[in-house]
Amino acid sequence: MTTHYVQCTKRGLTKIPAGFPASSTEVSLDRNNISEIYSSSFVGLIYLRVIHLDHSGITTLANNSFIGLLQLKTLYLNNNELQEINRGVFNKLWNLTELHLEYNNIAYIEEGAFSALTSLSTLFLDHNLLISLPQSATNHFFWFLSNIRLGENPWSCSCDVMAEFIPMVMNRSMVISDYSDMFCKETGENANFSMKDVLVKRCTNITSEQVFEMKQFDNWPNILKILVITVAAIILTTFFIIIVICLWRPIVLFTHRKCKCCVRKRYPEDGDKSFDAFLAYSHKDDDYVTREFIPRLENELKYRLCVYYRDFPIGGTIADTVASSINRSKRTILLVSKHFNDHEWRNTAFQHSFGGLFKQKDNHLIIVLLDDAKGMKLDRQLKVLVKSHHVISYRDMCFWEQLQYKMGSSKRSIVRNNTPDLILNHSYTQQQDADGYETPVSSSASNTETDKCRRSLDSINNIYEEIRSSKLSDISLV
Repeated sequence: MTTHYVQCTKRGLTKIPAGFPASSTEVSLDRNNISEIYSSSFVGLIYLRVIHLDHSGITTLANNSFIGLLQLKTLYLNNNELQEINRGVFNKLWNLTELHLEYNNIAYIEEGAFSALTSLSTLFLDHNLLISLPQSATNHFFWFLSNIRLGENPWSCSCDVMAEFIPMVMNRSMVISDYSDMFCKETGENANFSMKDVLVKRCTNITSEQVFEMKQFDNWPNILKILVITVAAIILTTFFIIIVICLWRPIVLFTHRKCKCCVRKRYPEDGDKSFDAFLAYSHKDDDYVTREFIPRLENELKYRLCVYYRDFPIGGTIADTVASSINRSKRTILLVSKHFNDHEWRNTAFQHSFGGLFKQKDNHLIIVLLDDAKGMKLDRQLKVLVKSHHVISYRDMCFWEQLQYKMGSSKRSIVRNNTPDLILNHSYTQQQDADGYETPVSSSASNTETDKCRRSLDSINNIYEEIRSSKLSDISLV
């Protein structure tokens, strides 16, 4: 908040001047000759937060002297000639937190003089002529102050007068900063007595039970603090749990990235399958899939993939081949692109194979969006499949971590030839198993083995062209 400071110190003023800017937030009127503060002296200064009226010879404070100052926080009236504080002086100063009345001649405070100061935390009454305090102050008001000064006053040693005051002082000694300077003086005697001496030696009618009861009351602020802290802790804990629930997946992925061996997802239904994943995609996405997707999964992450141009048996129907590939793989990765949606998924046999197999296999299917879903008009059944399974976007910055997390651990490591040409062209040596599937095996670095791999690649490419020419290429599966 902007501060607008008005400086009127040592101006020889005899009364509060008019015409302060309405935006004033702090006014210094100290060290003048203002004997009396009249009612409504500061009317209209609704933003005023601090007033300095110390060292100004003030003797009288009229009722409602500070009326209308709803934002007033600090009031300095110390080092004046005040003799009494009447009930209506501090009316409606609900936000006042600090009141300085030290170094005056105050001998009397009217009952209820501080009752309007509901936010007050600091009160200085030291170096005055007080012999007692109003009962309302000792019974209630003083218990909620955090900084009090009462020293250097001629407090009465009368047990009747001190019946409420002394127990309050004894129990609030921790917040009375000048407690050691508080003494009472018996009329006609020169000796001063500490508050403890008055309680123990002189006023035996003030029982320890009274002090204990006041201590119990004095503990209420601490109890309130404990309650506030407890409620705050519960709220923070609840908020933390909500945050963890909302951010659970990013947290798991981050942990997976830092400690992969500890958090790889495992599913009991995986069993012993021939492949870690069966890859289904559009043949129009061949360039990306064969150059980046497959090498990343097989060479770097050591997963064993079932891909159509390499692992499909020759002569099978589309539905049977897809169904068998799915059953022989722990996962099925569906690479959904505009090409896949517009071509491959339109094949009824292919669509039927997926629709029947994934109703009860939530962990089996991994859907990867290669294009923005908003830009694709997904087929109705494909849209249902996308909505009912976890989807990973290729554009996600944590795409590979998410995919690896969903894939889980691979029980096999595929040993590939490190020859650059072989990796670039994905030419692997293969052998058929009992079911007609071609399983990748390790390749030798020798020239003879390299030639064999290249011949195998040529054979695979010929088969691939035959599949396309026979219109089986409508389903490109990796």
